Amino acid sequence: MPKIIDDAEERIFQSVVELISQQGLENTSMKKIAECSGLAVGTLYNYFSNKEELICHVMNRSWQETFARLDEIIEEEEMEDLARAEEFASTLYDEVLSRRMVARELVRNNVIDKENIVEVKRKLRSRYEKLFAGLDLPEDNRGQKLDEERLASTITCVIITMADKYDQPQEDKDFITGLLHRLFSPGKKQKEKDNF
Repeated sequence: MPKIIDDAEERIFQSVVELISQQGLENTSMKKIAECSGLAVGTLYNYFSNKEELICHVMNRSWQETFARLDEIIEEEEMEDLARAEEFASTLYDEVLSRRMVARELVRNNVIDKENIVEVKRKLRSRYEKLFAGLDLPEDNRGQKLDEERLASTITCVIITMADKYDQPQEDKDFITGLLHRLFSPGKKQKEKDNF
């Protein structure tokens, strides 16, 4: 029976993220992961049978942690709706930014398949639906409420693009916050106009 080592999975997780960020996926071997984790190679294989299984585990765990953080924000009752949307977007931005090098490598090496991407989008969409529930969604140019799914996809694309393309986190967050204010404030301005 293999010996269970305290915090081995956490050490493995951190080592994989660090090594892929620094050296790329192709140059990250099970041997290097074991060395960086302070484990014997055989011990690493007790946890994961191969590199692909390990990488998939790291990716899934990474998203689970992100979803847990986003869920905490959604469930925060003390925040106003717009502040909650801002915190949600800021947290998603930080999560994407912190893993962008790993994500690039996984995409470049075809480790992330379409099914995984669809599942992540589905989970994000369900969280956006909860987030949008308290917000006054803006109207399109025909006077109809914006489609939640398209709005969620648009905001997610903006966040991912900003985190990936620019290296200016504060400016990116300010831009995203401004976008959210423009999106969710028109209804209030119109109501104020109507009250005059």
